[in-house]
Amino acid sequence: MKHTELPWKIEYDNADERGGGQWYNIGPTTVWFPYGAPQEEKDRAVANAAFIVRACNSHYELLEACKKVLEISHDPAVERILIETIRKMVLL
Repeated sequence: MKHTELPWKIEYDNADERGGGQWYNIGPTTVWFPYGAPQEEKDRAVANAAFIVRACNSHYELLEACKKVLEISHDPAVERILIETIRKMVLL
């Protein structure tokens, strides 16, 4: 199964305030907050979502950049560090 098409984004759906709460469209999912939820809870959830969205949207470009550095690097130490870093990223 393929993931939801990129780019992901965060949107507050102002027109969709039903069920006693507010809806946020975050990437491929929707998050609902009940009215009266602490603002700190909403802010943290939206900040976490923004972090996830940014990571997902930059994932493929980051991998390409790593591959290009490996292609042009002629320093074994740099290659070893990059390979170890890429392996860690892939295993996450």
